[in-house]
Amino acid sequence: MCNLNIKVFSFYDELHSYLASAGINGVKVDVQNILETLGTCHGGRVKLTRKYHQALEASISKNYPGNGIISCMISHNTDGLYSDKPGHHNFNLLKKLVLPNGSILRTKLPGRPTRDCLFSDPTRDKYDSLLKIWNLNDYNGVVGVFNCQGAGWCKVEKTNLIHDVQPGTITGFIRSEDIEANVDPALVQEVFFGNVLSANLGQAPARQATLGAGLPNTVVCTTVNKVCASGMKRL
Repeated sequence: MCNLNIKVFSFYDELHSYLASAGINGVKVDVQNILETLGTCHGGRVKLTRKYHQALEASISKNYPGNGIISCMISHNTDGLYSDKPGHHNFNLLKKLVLPNGSILRTKLPGRPTRDCLFSDPTRDKYDSLLKIWNLNDYNGVVGVFNCQGAGWCKVEKTNLIHDVQPGTITGFIRSEDIEANVDPALVQEVFFGNVLSANLGQAPARQATLGAGLPNTVVCTTVNKVCASGMKRL
């Protein structure tokens, strides 16, 4: 094993052995794609990524025998820990992840773009539009809003390319009509706004979005900022 492999394995082994001693019997690893990005311009980025994966898998095999690694959401940025041995479930923890009746929220439909996004290009239209995706569950509607300006699919090279490293600020609106459920805006009593990246948004983004949507200023607004967990915390 070369020097780099040993260093990377030692890093993972120290982490995983500690977690195993604390009763964790498996891990979920995200953001693995960043390894290739970090290796760019340092020579052999593919080889670098391969060595990290080999060291990671070796540590998993050593510390969690019989239990593989869960590779999840490769462009995400969190690691997860779990313990799933029969008879060792922490039900007090699991209860926090479900509704009082034991069910979980599930979307009723595939994610769909809002109507005002159908004939726009939210990646290349000179910062005029945001990408908005809506859906429904048994209790409410959800709209996800994404700033995709500055990057998009290249038909020639068949890959996503960044064509502007400093896209400008975009102003957009979220309206009750974005969720096609025939809901009267006057019936909206409260808005929870899950916010992942809050830089340069000004004060009270939930209130900004609510007023921009044409809802009355009597609607109670709450902004939740827990990075990638914002949406789940909102629920």
